[in-house]
Amino acid sequence: MPSLTEPEIMKVAIVGKPNVGKSMLLNAILGKERTIVSNVPGTTRDAIDTQVDFMGKQVLLIDTAGIRKRGQIETGIEQYSVIRSMHAIDRCDVALLVLDATEMFSAQDTHIAGYIQQAIKGIVIIVNKWDLVTNEDQVLWAENTRKQFKFMAYAPVMFISAKPAGASRT
Repeated sequence: MPSLTEPEIMKVAIVGKPNVGKSMLLNAILGKERTIVSNVPGTTRDAIDTQVDFMGKQVLLIDTAGIRKRGQIETGIEQYSVIRSMHAIDRCDVALLVLDATEMFSAQDTHIAGYIQQAIKGIVIIVNKWDLVTNEDQVLWAENTRKQFKFMAYAPVMFISAKPAGASRT
């Protein structure tokens, strides 16, 4: 609990399945490479806290490891990573749920959203890699995102590409 003289800082967790672009989103927000970005699942293994000034207010951004289905989590480091990611949701004020536009919704996306809702946290649903989908798939995403997350109709949905301008996806 912060002291009366210490200002409260907004905490924003960036969460989602592995390889949806969570670390790339953090780097895009910061405008620099703070975290390693790779196509290899499990590159981010621990929650990484980064404090940033946003319009004169301090915000703590928490980049997390991907959250796999319970049955697909290996014991050891990956299990620890998922626990730390879930803990990041518990300690945040708002969660950015990052989805991959190149993959349709999964039960795991809904499960993570449900966990955020049960933790009584604010949420923004972010559909990343928007630059990689066809116009037809963009229409499908736009039509189906609200249906998929109808239990949290209050959540804003953003369609983005966290890829830096001029960079190629690896």
